[in-house]
Amino acid sequence: MKLREERRSKWDEDGYLAIDHVLSEDDLIKLRSRFDDISKQGEHLTESTDRIKMTTFESLSDPSAIQGNAVQIIAEPHELCSEVMDLARDPRILDLVEIALGPNIQLYYSMVFMKPPKKGNSAPWHQDFAFYAHTRADLIHIQIYVDDSTIENGCLRIAPGSQKLGLFNHFKDGVYTGELQGDTSQYDEQEVILPMKAGGMVMWHTMTLHRSYPNKSTKQRRALVLAFKNPEARLMGGAWNTLAEVRPVGLMVRGQDPTGQLLSSY
Repeated sequence: MKLREERRSKWDEDGYLAIDHVLSEDDLIKLRSRFDDISKQGEHLTESTDRIKMTTFESLSDPSAIQGNAVQIIAEPHELCSEVMDLARDPRILDLVEIALGPNIQLYYSMVFMKPPKKGNSAPWHQDFAFYAHTRADLIHIQIYVDDSTIENGCLRIAPGSQKLGLFNHFKDGVYTGELQGDTSQYDEQEVILPMKAGGMVMWHTMTLHRSYPNKSTKQRRALVLAFKNPEARLMGGAWNTLAEVRPVGLMVRGQDPTGQLLSSY
């Protein structure tokens, strides 16, 4: 009980939690195998599909870096493999999510995010809520590391307490950019860098500013992302980035929907 209250206090103050050893080595072995199998489907793709997002790397000065197409995102893996669906309902995870959202929890979407070696992808400062505005900001993300997440391979960086500052501008000249606009120096100075061992997890509020750098290591970095929300938070209109985040409802994984409006239930 004391640990739970400590975590709740930190969550309320900082807008994130970093928890080690959430998954076992057996869990990790199964996930790596399944993600490898799905990734192989993208080896011969020339463009992205609704399930697999490709990134093309060309004209790189480092000959050892990945060249050509590489899988960056696997969309909705909970619909593709039972291991991810099981994790979305796992008490080890939901007990932590409940600290942030309360007893009624809906799985909003899932994805596997990959950072290929020697390149990967970077993400500038942003808030997830800017991508899909809801009637209330009761949404959180968790990132479960399938591989070690290090400074060298582009681990998560968070601006603690930024969830209290409201929604920032992510538009430039009337166009949505997906990144924070304006001077970011104060967040650069206060950021917390969060390297995590495989099996660890970071959970952050939808309003918490976060970013990551490219993968400069020789190994890939994979992470399972699960987005959860209070079912009373309703999507307003649509999303700015991908179809994965346009769905108005998801799957209840704990508690109940007080609105009675969900299309699917546990």
